[in-house]
Amino acid sequence: MIKIKDIADIRLGYAFRGKIEDSPCGTIRVIQPKDISLFNVDVLTRISAEDIKTSGFLKKDDVLVTNRGSVKAFVFKGGNKIIASHGFFILTIKDKSILPDFVELYINSSSGQQSIKKVLEAMTIPALTRGLLENIEIPRLDLKTQKKLISIWQLQQKEIALTNQLIELKEKRFNQILKGALKNG
Repeated sequence: MIKIKDIADIRLGYAFRGKIEDSPCGTIRVIQPKDISLFNVDVLTRISAEDIKTSGFLKKDDVLVTNRGSVKAFVFKGGNKIIASHGFFILTIKDKSILPDFVELYINSSSGQQSIKKVLEAMTIPALTRGLLENIEIPRLDLKTQKKLISIWQLQQKEIALTNQLIELKEKRFNQILKGALKNG
């Protein structure tokens, strides 16, 4: 096991003064914790460059970790002029023997969540601080094993998404059949 502080540089996302308002002409996009499950650059809130004073744009393979409520992680896969709000810690993995996707996988896994839960148990309001995040331990596995686990995990995530889509389609189909039966009956 290795501590996150030993494999990554950690910084907090940008702290805005007040609510983040969408600016249709904005050239900078902001990712917030509410965006994590449907990450799509096109739907992120836009702001103008005058609204911020930072050069802390996200880089490909940065790992974003939510710091309030349910702790989740995801790897930023790229995009121009995107910043993370203060609802995230941003991990830039500096240890080349640990893959960013493996950090995401582990934090989101039941084992990772149990580790985080133990750390947060003593807190009245579950909020992940930098000090707590730094000391969370990640398993040190060889690259081949990490890649294999990542591949299996990604396939599982696709299967879950497809299963959910199938359930939605079946519900729609049933509701159409029911609607037709009620009209005719």
